[in-house]
Amino acid sequence: MFYYISGKIALKTEGFAVIDCGGAGYKIYTSRETLTSIGQEGESAKLYTYLNFKTGAGTDVFDLYGFSTLEELHLFEMIIGVSRIG
Repeated sequence: MFYYISGKIALKTEGFAVIDCGGAGYKIYTSRETLTSIGQEGESAKLYTYLNFKTGAGTDVFDLYGFSTLEELHLFEMIIGVSRIG
């Protein structure tokens, strides 16, 4: 759905960043390496994204994952595509 999100870093925590894009804050789960590489709060950042959407068994999941490079995104997509791993 979203190919990338670009905007100012509003918040960085241990497992995610919030990117302010046009007045909306997107919570994007990411790795420690990506969090380190994108900069500090208040700076501009761009994250390539993967939207994880699942429903069932009374639980709905709508999570956004972010990666600083396309290579990281493609590796993630390959890993989750492997049966019994992803």
